[in-house]
Amino acid sequence: QNFIFPEDFYYNLSMKYKKEIENHEFFQILQKMPKGCLLHHHMTDCIDIEWISKEVMKKENLKYIYMRKFRDKYDDIMRRGSYIILNKEKDKQDQVIAFARHRQGRTILVLANKDVNHPVACKVMVPTMKSTQKLNNLLPKYGQDSKFQVNEGSVSVVLGPGRIHAFEIDTPNIQMYSDKVYKQH
Repeated sequence: QNFIFPEDFYYNLSMKYKKEIENHEFFQILQKMPKGCLLHHHMTDCIDIEWISKEVMKKENLKYIYMRKFRDKYDDIMRRGSYIILNKEKDKQDQVIAFARHRQGRTILVLANKDVNHPVACKVMVPTMKSTQKLNNLLPKYGQDSKFQVNEGSVSVVLGPGRIHAFEIDTPNIQMYSDKVYKQH
């Protein structure tokens, strides 16, 4: 199809993918941005669509690459390691997912917030974890930040909305001191 004006092309393209565009995280960010005194505008008048497309693809590719590196490095622990359900305190609405995967002396601690709209706070019991344990998230960062306070045998958390975190922690004997351990083969 031949288009006389570039905006005809973008209009037809945007109508074809309207739902996907409007539901995309990047579009939602653009919609929330302050407009100043500009109350009506056309996206093609003020934004380079090709640049935005490339930036979105870079972001999506970085997430994919990050997750692939995590999977490649920790696949054996995550798929074959023992599944350890961790006890929680002060999680009245059961909004926090807390478990560990353990295999051959290595442990991955996974903490996630089921609530995609609000932060959630609680205390997660992590047997044999030392108060000196450093927590470095192995997953991509997104959304509102989470906060962690490591204590002897536990971690107090305030998890950002919809956030998931995975940490490699030094707890080689966690299985011996946990109530709910499910061995994988």
